[in-house]
Amino acid sequence: MFKANQMEDSKSKPSQSYGSIEDMPSIRELLQQFKVLSDISFLLAEDQRLELNDKRLELDRIISLVERFYLLLGPRNWVVHDSMKPEAIEEILANNPTPEEAEARLVAYYQDPEIMKWLLNFLNRVKPMRCRFNLIEKVSIDYLARRYHAVVPILIAQMDGLVNDIDSSKRKGLHARDPNSMIAWDSVTAHHMGLSHALKPFHESFRKTMTESVTEVYRHGILHGNIVSYDNEIVATKAWNLLFAVADWAYIELHPPKPQESGLSWEEVLERLSEGRRQRAIAEEYIANWKPWESDIVNCDERGYEVITKTKNLLGAWYDKR
Repeated sequence: MFKANQMEDSKSKPSQSYGSIEDMPSIRELLQQFKVLSDISFLLAEDQRLELNDKRLELDRIISLVERFYLLLGPRNWVVHDSMKPEAIEEILANNPTPEEAEARLVAYYQDPEIMKWLLNFLNRVKPMRCRFNLIEKVSIDYLARRYHAVVPILIAQMDGLVNDIDSSKRKGLHARDPNSMIAWDSVTAHHMGLSHALKPFHESFRKTMTESVTEVYRHGILHGNIVSYDNEIVATKAWNLLFAVADWAYIELHPPKPQESGLSWEEVLERLSEGRRQRAIAEEYIANWKPWESDIVNCDERGYEVITKTKNLLGAWYDKR
């Protein structure tokens, strides 16, 4: 959904989670750019103003979707991850569902075989996940066959192993990390109701056997045998949801965004707009003064020869895909 694309103050990660998706550096930068362009929109052509408005509406739509998702499902420890398309979130939130209805739609989303295939392929961008991919595929088969008892422990173990492989100097699994350390720079998972919030049940300890059915990924209780009724679609689906969010964190840890030059100044923006308007005026003048004429390809004058030569060069370059 989102991709880290620039650095801010040379930091690789935020010191705390984002209060809103609008606090993400890439979103703040886009909003600032829209503000600048909006202030000088009177210099833009009508089609450019329409395009600018459409893009701003699309950004506002995405911001609203993510915030609504976290408002409704964040308290239930669900996370928006980068491989989740805005259209999917829109369907989950359609017609103002209750948290229970939205949760059921989210589970159905993961249980779609085609969607699961897409999500699994997205994991391949994280190098430490590749050695685990064969096992993860087998787990997906168990999940779609509703063998939840086998799904949850393996996904928990793979999350631990993935995080352990990210930093060879520390060698800490997910269970040994402070949830607040799992904040990825410029990631939608870094929302204050995102990954760090959803991992709190993951770190809870259980000393006694519980027979009641649970709806959270209680790593300690499940792996130590103290929680025996974890095998349901909610816990299994939350385990997948956490895995994809942790993979987003891992990708950014392994590929920290590079610093970029600062944005254009007002003077540079105005200069580019002025140059664009000057070029359009020249083109419009040429078009207004143009008159059709004919030239024979064999018996042509100098003007005709020039046009034919340039046309052949253009078509040749096009044919050669240049």
